[in-house]
Amino acid sequence: WLLIAGLIILADQFTKILVIGAFQLGEVRPVTSFFDLVRAHNYGAAFSFLHGASGWQRWFFLCLGLAAAVFIVWMLRRHGHQQLFAWALTLILGGALGNVIDRAIHGYVVDFIQVHAGGWYF
Repeated sequence: WLLIAGLIILADQFTKILVIGAFQLGEVRPVTSFFDLVRAHNYGAAFSFLHGASGWQRWFFLCLGLAAAVFIVWMLRRHGHQQLFAWALTLILGGALGNVIDRAIHGYVVDFIQVHAGGWYF
C-alpha cells in the first residue's frame, strides 16, 4: 500500500510541475462545459478554508497533514487486508502527502481542477 501511495505522490507532484510550467496563476483552460483546468494557489484547506489567514495556516495544515498521514499508515497496518478500505486510505494518503510537500516547498497547495455548474464553483 505504501508503494502505491508513493506512486500517487509522484503523479501528484508531476502533474503540479506540469501545471506550474504551462499555466500562469489564475489562467483557465476549459475542458468541458463543467470542468476547467486552472492554476490556483491554495493557502488554506479544502474549498480555500482559511485561505486569507495571516500565514500561520501553512504550518498548521502542514502538521495536520503529517499527523493525518501517520494515522492513515497506522490504519493501513491494521486494516490492510480490507481491500476497498485500504485503497481508499492509500489514495487519501498519497493526496495528503502531496499537499504536505506543496506546503513545505511553496507555502501553498497547487490546485488545478475546477468543477462548476450553473454559476456554482466547487
